[in-house]
Amino acid sequence: MNDERFPGGSKKVVQKLLKLHTLNGRYLMAIQQGGVRFSLDGTQAGVVSTTQREMAGVMLQRWEPGRG
Repeated sequence: MNDERFPGGSKKVVQKLLKLHTLNGRYLMAIQQGGVRFSLDGTQAGVVSTTQREMAGVMLQRWEPGRG
């Protein structure tokens, strides 16, 4: 984790939060739709790839209602 950009962020805490966020149903639905990807500080960080969109679809099929 870059302490300069995100001061005070424990690596373990950030990893857990990112895992929770990226397994969230709403996040996966947004990824499946595609479009611009954003970094943690809100700046544009590229575009969601076709492979990422397909993987989000796979994860959504596994997703249980009530988890996100």
